[in-house]
Amino acid sequence: MTSDWVGATGVLASYVPEGPDRNMLLSHVRFSVIFQGQHGRGKRNGALNKAVQYCIGRVGPTISLRQLVDELEIIAANHPSMHIAGVDRFAKLILVDVKGGTEEIQFASLYYHLTKARKELFSNQPPN
Repeated sequence: MTSDWVGATGVLASYVPEGPDRNMLLSHVRFSVIFQGQHGRGKRNGALNKAVQYCIGRVGPTISLRQLVDELEIIAANHPSMHIAGVDRFAKLILVDVKGGTEEIQFASLYYHLTKARKELFSNQPPN
């Protein structure tokens, strides 16, 4: 949160007359202040989706989660352009390079990426 946003509700309260509209406006400003720190940061899993699709293309549609993790580990070591920074098997994390740092993706969410990539590659229905 930046200092510009911290005093926003106080400044607004001094300029807007009391009433239900003011209370609603103040609640919107407070809500915006909460999420201001997250502006520009979001889930950018495009790199992970591309890497999972690449792995499925190499191994095939019957790839298991263990095989996927093995392939992602190989990608992290040999293909820095695919933005997979590493695999931490002990913590069960995939480290993905994103804008502004490294994002940690849990192994459990790999099931989602694996299912989504299979739908995109091997079925005629669009992914959700």
